[in-house]
Amino acid sequence: NNQQTQVSDAYNFVCNYPPHLKGMKLLKLDVRSCTVDTEFICFISTTCTILVFMVASFTYHFLRWYLAYAYYIFLAFLFDTKHKNKQAPNQYDAFISYNTHDEPWVIRQLLPKLEGEQGWRLCLHHRDFEPGKPIIDNITDAIYGSRKTICVISHRYLESEWCSRESQ
Repeated sequence: NNQQTQVSDAYNFVCNYPPHLKGMKLLKLDVRSCTVDTEFICFISTTCTILVFMVASFTYHFLRWYLAYAYYIFLAFLFDTKHKNKQAPNQYDAFISYNTHDEPWVIRQLLPKLEGEQGWRLCLHHRDFEPGKPIIDNITDAIYGSRKTICVISHRYLESEWCSRESQ
């Protein structure tokens, strides 16, 4: 029933950690210096919890519309990703709806950005519509065969009958 532990050669053992006790003989070590300061840990954890709560409250109060917007953008991205995985792949990434007067800008500015830099497959009137097929059928096939529809809005686009049908 002896509760004491004897360590042979205890006077030869030295501390290696923590650094401020390194080299100290084990027999001279004050065991109370090894205890954890629970009061300090409670203080730090409580302070951090209060700060996180305050930052979250202020963020919600002052930026709630931005948070709601970000939430809906995230949901749209999530839905789009799920929808994309379930659906058969489209022939085009996007159908570009534009007025013929805006065609030079589309070809020189928009096409290199989206097809060249982004790697999108675009559907364009002058290039991808089937000759001899009614224009309304070409437009319908282009819209339903594309993931997205991009409308290049200009005054002439708004005045055009075909462009208004495309946007409908």
